[in-house]
Amino acid sequence: MKNILYVTLAILVAFIIFEAKSLFFSTENAEYNDTIELESLGPDITNRHERFLNLIDKVGAIQAYENFKDTYRPHNFTTQHVAAHIFGEVLYDKEGVGGVAVCDNTFAFGCYHSFFLKALSEQGVEIILEMDKACIKKYGPGGVGCQHGIGHGLVEYMGPDRLVEALNACATLAWKNRLFGCQGGVFMEYTLPIIFDAENSVSTVKDINEDRPYDICPELPEKFRQACYYSLGQWWNQFFSYEKIGQLCHDVTNDKEREACYLGVGSVIAPGSNFDIAESIGQCKEMPDFEGELTCRAGASWAFFAQPGMRDVSLELCEGLEQGNEHLCAQKSDLVGERNL
Repeated sequence: MKNILYVTLAILVAFIIFEAKSLFFSTENAEYNDTIELESLGPDITNRHERFLNLIDKVGAIQAYENFKDTYRPHNFTTQHVAAHIFGEVLYDKEGVGGVAVCDNTFAFGCYHSFFLKALSEQGVEIILEMDKACIKKYGPGGVGCQHGIGHGLVEYMGPDRLVEALNACATLAWKNRLFGCQGGVFMEYTLPIIFDAENSVSTVKDINEDRPYDICPELPEKFRQACYYSLGQWWNQFFSYEKIGQLCHDVTNDKEREACYLGVGSVIAPGSNFDIAESIGQCKEMPDFEGELTCRAGASWAFFAQPGMRDVSLELCEGLEQGNEHLCAQKSDLVGERNL
């Protein structure tokens, strides 16, 4: 379960930096190799609903999704995400809520987006409790990427003007940590929405008002504010230098919210540097004071640790700090209490 948690959280804070590899084929479906029907789909949207339905009927949902991903990897983002939306709708039609076990973060969570949106549209917000149970059954209580998809679906269903309502719905789910989970999906969809229609899919960025750079965060109920400030780094990164971003975090007056802001920046810096330790440390040094640098480096350390292949070097992000502060940095990097430091 811990491996799923670590990989999932890295994906959330880095905005789909790498692809999770978690679903296994059944022996029966693994023998299926007739991919001509799926490959013939290409980028043409015509009849894709029917073809995905037929493919699921023939090989089962898990194998169909794996074949779908393999086929669409060479295509551009628009083609991938549109197709993933269609697959998610078809998957819900065929499998119901239990089909959530098939989706993953591939192609910017496209399968999750439409799967949860279709469920919400047909059954209302109350269905998220059943979806949450299905997520936990498949991934365990720490596999919060699935609930992250619920957050995306809630904002798509309700619209950005009902953000607090979406967050309150998230609060009814099993994940109660101040960061990640459904609320992380809400904030990502709010600031970095993917605009989707029948023929196009565009990754967009919410406009920023420099006189109101924290947007809705200060106005939210206290229980959601840490997650909101944590999410700002990935949004600000589209507009500002790290020096400017550091100053914005520095100006947050609440201690825990300021810490969440710096942690979120570090979590963006790590994948933005292609997980280069020296470059990540150098960018965290652009924070305006020692508190900012240390906390940023802690956030970067977490992002490294969340990738299984980099756990052994993750604490190097905290090395070289003044005596005693290396351990403090390491402690701050333990964002969900799983590092056993």
